[in-house]
Amino acid sequence: MLGKVINQLAMPLTFEEFKRALVSQTDLRLEARNLMVFNKNFSKHQNVLFPVPVEPFVASSVLVETWEDGIQMTDFLK
Repeated sequence: MLGKVINQLAMPLTFEEFKRALVSQTDLRLEARNLMVFNKNFSKHQNVLFPVPVEPFVASSVLVETWEDGIQMTDFLK
């Protein structure tokens, strides 16, 4: 009985954590910020490029970014 009560009390917390994880992954503004960080962190490496967010077109549900030609990482792992 005690175990059942503990599980029932933990469920709202578990759902809230799951919700936060999903919401943060679907907010494309976070993805835009991550791309900016990647570009900054790799700015000294001429052969490493990431798309750049196009600022007027970044919102929680929309992300427009530049197109970067390149080679997929999976090609290096073969």
